Amino acid sequence: MSRVFVSCAYRDRAVGERLESLVRSLGHDSADDRDDSKGTAWWNEVVGRIEASDVFVAVASPAYAEAQACRLEAKHAAATGLPVVRVDLDDQVAADCHPVVAHAVGVPFAPEDPEAVVQLAQALMGSPPDVGHDTTAAAAATRQVTPEQDPGSDPPELDRTSSRLSGIEVMLVIAMVLSAIGLLVIGLSMLVGSEPSTRPVSGSTASAQPGPSGTSTPGTGVPTPGEAAAALLAGVEGIGSPRLPVGSCQAGADAVTCTNPAPNIRTVVMTPYQTPAKLYAAYAADVESLSGEPIDENTGNCSMTESEGEIGWNLDQQHTLDYSVAEQEQGGLDPVSESAGRAFCTDEQKVMTLVWTQDPGLLVTATGQPSELVITWWKAVHLQLACASGVDAGACAATGS
Repeated sequence: MSRVFVSCAYRDRAVGERLESLVRSLGHDSADDRDDSKGTAWWNEVVGRIEASDVFVAVASPAYAEAQACRLEAKHAAATGLPVVRVDLDDQVAADCHPVVAHAVGVPFAPEDPEAVVQLAQALMGSPPDVGHDTTAAAAATRQVTPEQDPGSDPPELDRTSSRLSGIEVMLVIAMVLSAIGLLVIGLSMLVGSEPSTRPVSGSTASAQPGPSGTSTPGTGVPTPGEAAAALLAGVEGIGSPRLPVGSCQAGADAVTCTNPAPNIRTVVMTPYQTPAKLYAAYAADVESLSGEPIDENTGNCSMTESEGEIGWNLDQQHTLDYSVAEQEQGGLDPVSESAGRAFCTDEQKVMTLVWTQDPGLLVTATGQPSELVITWWKAVHLQLACASGVDAGACAATGS
């Protein structure tokens, strides 16, 4: 059986615990993000648990959609390549979650409903739940957990040692293996088929998604998120920076995640977007999730002396307070003298989370500690990423990047 990581918002802990119990009753091991440690130590532990799992289960609710920690967990699961299952507490909120959760197989949270339990069992084994199919026989099996049960009573949770679903499980194992082979073939074809071309400068009207290496999918088609992530990983390799070694990074379904790329830097998640509108919608959502309030533009700073702020940045290595996020999204700003992207930072007990954009289509989130060393790392890396895209060779030469 599988090891299942259950990701849920803090406000949904009771549901998460009940779901974990149900997962174990279906014969799987379970893990979650609960730990007494905080900051980077907590995130290190969570990353290890996710990477040691076989399936990632997201408990979708309004609280889950708003929680930055849950979003980061989902991103890391996607980067690790884990199958994702969505358990819905509110079937209207899925679209507000991270895309890997929004597009995942969804099943209702209804532990007292035998048919819903069967759907969950199918999803955990890698097969789409048989929604609408007559599951009377399987449901009847779940009702017969103990011979002493009163037929009129509420159905209990499934006994882990029960073999009544064994026939279903055998078929689902076969389906899961075939599906995994198919996904591997598709993934390899995407990586082989991605070709480089010259990246347009900031403010251009090109439709293909750029990466820091200057890569985009040529032709009339727009690259899929997976193709864009693969091209982004190739761009990281092309930079050859010791602060962001490609060996620490892995391309996932829609992002590249780098783990421990440099001393004091725990995790870096880079997500390419097809348009500035999508980029800045994601940036605003991340900032608001981290701050817990509407984005407060052009305040504070992200520097060696300040670790709370939302600002613009440019290739002259200046932080600007002159342009709005809407103006940044509209484009047309000079990346050297005006603004090449936005940055937001927040610090909690010297653990910094820093989110920044590179126009026209890259969003990066980094976490580490202490905040001073995170800023030192960022000052070099964000310029290296920008300069590798060819936005202004002269300005980059002047910075030494």
